[in-house]
Amino acid sequence: MGALPSPDLPPGAHHDLVRGLHDLHHRAGWPSLRTLARLTGVSHTTVSKAFSSGALPPWGTVELLVEALGGRRSEFHA
Repeated sequence: MGALPSPDLPPGAHHDLVRGLHDLHHRAGWPSLRTLARLTGVSHTTVSKAFSSGALPPWGTVELLVEALGGRRSEFHA
C-alpha cells in the first residue's frame, strides 16, 4: 500500500500522535485501510481520518489502531 498522507500539523502532541501512527503503519508493513478497518471494527474512512485529518481522532480509535498495528497503547497515551 505505502504511506498514507500526513496532515500538516504544528509541533505538539497531535503532531507526535499522528507521526507515531504513521511510524507504526510503516513497521507493520503498510496494511491497507480496509485491513485496518476490519481489524479494528471501524470504517476505512475512520481509519483514513485518524492518519490524514487535521482533527484529533477519538482516543478509542487510536487505541484500536495502535493494537492492530502491534504498538503499545501506553506509549501513545502519554
